Amino acid sequence: MPMNHEEILRGGCRFFVQEKTQDRETVLNEGDFVIIPPEMNQAVFTGGEDAVTVNIILKRSTFGDSFYSLLLENDSISDFFWQMLYSKGSNRALVVRCGKDERLRSIVLDMCGEGLFCRKGAPAGGNLMMKGYVMLLFGWTLKAHQQKMEDVGSISASEAVLPVMIRYIRENYTTVTLTSVAKHFGKSEGYLSRYIRRETGKTFRFLLKEFRMKQAANMIENSTCNMEEVAAAIGYSDISCFYRNFKESFGCTP
Repeated sequence: MPMNHEEILRGGCRFFVQEKTQDRETVLNEGDFVIIPPEMNQAVFTGGEDAVTVNIILKRSTFGDSFYSLLLENDSISDFFWQMLYSKGSNRALVVRCGKDERLRSIVLDMCGEGLFCRKGAPAGGNLMMKGYVMLLFGWTLKAHQQKMEDVGSISASEAVLPVMIRYIRENYTTVTLTSVAKHFGKSEGYLSRYIRRETGKTFRFLLKEFRMKQAANMIENSTCNMEEVAAAIGYSDISCFYRNFKESFGCTP
């Protein structure tokens, strides 16, 4: 399912999130935007006939593959995206209070123009342009508005640990084990294994392989390393195991 980005270009709107006992309302003013994870029960109502909102829709898989560098930042928005990508059902949206930021407004209008251009059969490069605009949008947001972010929706203490844990696995993917992660977070291996499976729908081994294979694909594409060097760099001492996992992940050998 896709993630949504609602940008308020003119006027205002009301954003509703369904919580356990009642709906929660958040007022969005001109220039504000909200990032909404897939599967979240929510609704947006504009405040008047002249109000303009822009809905930018991104597939979860597309975001994870194309904007992976954003996840490597150590900040509120990267924590949100870790949660969104790996949680089975995140109920947490992120509101950014940008005010009348003309640069941000210009980026969104350029995205709209490019989107309309692509629909009319634009030449090759349209998708690359759109990815560039999305990266610019989030990059400028981090630079100019990082202190103006608000969580909307409910998230338990248990769920809040997930992005921290996922980032720890990602940062230490060459040497990390279930035992070392459990020790770092002060949990038993059995609890940790069940927690990861419950929150993400994936096993620890699958997550670790996913991080390693993404790094392997990046190295193969952007370095001159041979396969033995790539395998060693991402934590594989057995080259046949590396080849097997690569084929399972991408459907072909490296």
